[in-house]
Amino acid sequence: MARDSTWSIGRSLRLQAVVNLVASHWNHGIVFLQLALNAVVGYGFTRMLANMYGVSAAKDGFDIAYSVPFIILNLSGFAFGHAVISTHFAKLRVTDPEKLQVVFSTILHLMLLVGALLVGACYVWDEQLIQLLAPGLPAAARDQARQSMLLMLPLTFTLGLSAYWSAVLVAFKVPFTAEACQLISRLGVLVWFLASGPAFGFVGISLGLVGASVSGLAFEWFVLRKYTGLSLTLDFSPRDPKVREVVWQGSSFLVATLV
Repeated sequence: MARDSTWSIGRSLRLQAVVNLVASHWNHGIVFLQLALNAVVGYGFTRMLANMYGVSAAKDGFDIAYSVPFIILNLSGFAFGHAVISTHFAKLRVTDPEKLQVVFSTILHLMLLVGALLVGACYVWDEQLIQLLAPGLPAAARDQARQSMLLMLPLTFTLGLSAYWSAVLVAFKVPFTAEACQLISRLGVLVWFLASGPAFGFVGISLGLVGASVSGLAFEWFVLRKYTGLSLTLDFSPRDPKVREVVWQGSSFLVATLV
């Protein structure tokens, strides 16, 4: 009986090891697929803009406007902390799982606060910002860039939340890349372009990017709720040691990157 029991336990352990190995390769494959699709769709999006507008001041202005949300993403902390968030949440799952919700909500609120301040500043000083980023553009192209920037500023929150949530999902071993929402955003515009042709201008592209990113964010939220059980709450404890640890390490990483 003892020998049978030992053999049964050994078989179960070997089976579990095989399952874990298959799951690991499956997750890596999904991540690779997302990265590959993001590269292909990004290339298609760039070619679409090039075919529609070629080399022009208007195209340069749109590129500058599209870069503003990503600049804010880096400055507000949404983009820099993917590895930091994943590492800390993976550790919290094991050592202090009851702290997960508080840390999740507090860091989310801090990022939203900083992001809102930066986005608000862009809305208030929009003309000055475009003048700073594109001093050589003609007046008409500069006005178009300013309008596109204002329309695309919500990408700061949709792409930022997606990056944060994907880091948490990685900590729970759910294969979601930080670029997943960006992939869906650009893919939505490409599908629209293929369906309707080059009939829409920069306003349509800007609104399409934001609208598709909202759809991607909604899907990611569904996945987050299903696999982590975390939710949006009003918990805000910036003095919590776990929160301070994440913020300090993430801020140090951001400063080192900027310097």
